[in-house]
Amino acid sequence: AISSPSAGSPTVIIHVQGEIDDYRRDQIFKHFDQAHELGAKTVILDLDTYGGMVTSALDISRFIKRQDDLHVIVFVQDKAISAGAMISMACDEIVMSHSSVLGDCAPIQLGFSGWETMGEAERAKAQSPILNDFDESARRNHRDPLLAAGMVDVSRVIYWVQNKASGEKRFVDDKTHTDLLATKDWIDVPGARVPVKDSQAILTVDGQQAVQYGLASEQVDSVSALVAARGYKVIGDLSPGLGEQLV
Repeated sequence: AISSPSAGSPTVIIHVQGEIDDYRRDQIFKHFDQAHELGAKTVILDLDTYGGMVTSALDISRFIKRQDDLHVIVFVQDKAISAGAMISMACDEIVMSHSSVLGDCAPIQLGFSGWETMGEAERAKAQSPILNDFDESARRNHRDPLLAAGMVDVSRVIYWVQNKASGEKRFVDDKTHTDLLATKDWIDVPGARVPVKDSQAILTVDGQQAVQYGLASEQVDSVSALVAARGYKVIGDLSPGLGEQLV
């Protein structure tokens, strides 16, 4: 990825709504090709999804992380759940609206009678490539790997602690939390949820929490507000299946 672009950066907006599947994957790839052809330096993914196919999401995530000549921003207007969270974490920057949510990428299995519970071995096997992708995305884009894992693995317990002397803040697991607090040098971050994530749920955050935890860079009301605030120059507005507008 290129560094954060300055005002006037030629920008293409790609709208991605609905289920993440092979069709949308291929449309996203096509629109990125168009963005390159137009000379874009910034791509904004306007994303709203409850998720979809793991394989399609993994393909999109890996593709985004190969866009070395673009700054890719995902804007979450409403929701980026499951596969949407995976795609978001792959982007160079996450921007949230004031009413959006991000997270919950635990693998689930669809059977003949609907959604089925997975056994421990099945879940571990299904989780492995997802955890690896989230971890790679987090490290690449300077987000906390423990928070990333918490979006996938229900068993993770995450605390947010602060050093009383230096003010340094860290996300830590259950054992580290106990050890640090025992030193009397660390406390839970005042005003934060304790724990940030327990062992009964997958991590899902709203826009304010996403910014607070360093997952998102900021909150804005809309894609147009983001473009206006940063002074980007929109040269393409692409929406799969709804026609395309070049400006």
